[in-house]
Amino acid sequence: MTLTVFAAPPDFQALAASLAEQTPVVLVTLDCAGNFTSLNPAAARLFGHPAADLLGQPMTMVLDPFSHTKATLMIEQTLAQGSVADWELDHLRPDGELTLVGYTTCRLADGAGAVVGIGAVGHDFSAKLELTAQLAQTNQELEGALLRLEKANAEIKATQAQLVQSEKMRALGQMVAGVAHEVNN
Repeated sequence: MTLTVFAAPPDFQALAASLAEQTPVVLVTLDCAGNFTSLNPAAARLFGHPAADLLGQPMTMVLDPFSHTKATLMIEQTLAQGSVADWELDHLRPDGELTLVGYTTCRLADGAGAVVGIGAVGHDFSAKLELTAQLAQTNQELEGALLRLEKANAEIKATQAQLVQSEKMRALGQMVAGVAHEVNN
């Protein structure tokens, strides 16, 4: 097996910092107790608080109370297992709006290998949830239209059957009248 080591470009830290500043993805680091140690501008916007106000504060500060236990479990499992993926937490913004964020986390270690905290990447699911709700609404509307079409189709078939029966009766009536005319002659 060949191990290939890639050397980081000399300006890697500057590129990484630029990425963290410009990405729309939530990037946060937490200490082992679950307190914010850093967060990018996307995280500050999503949480509705300036980054400076959140540093040193517990992550649960920006969560809906129903997500507190789940966040604690996410942190514990990250520290125990090294990483977790697809954890969804509801964030409570200062305006009262709930925002669902999906997290993937990893354990962070210093140069000596000692665990110093957690790195988390979060994705805002608000747009996906809105699209899902719109899709569900459209689906209900289409199902309603389908039911109306099926009902109209059944009515057309019933009317068609009545017309066929009426035509048969008219033809039978003509035939009986013709037979009666011949019998009279």
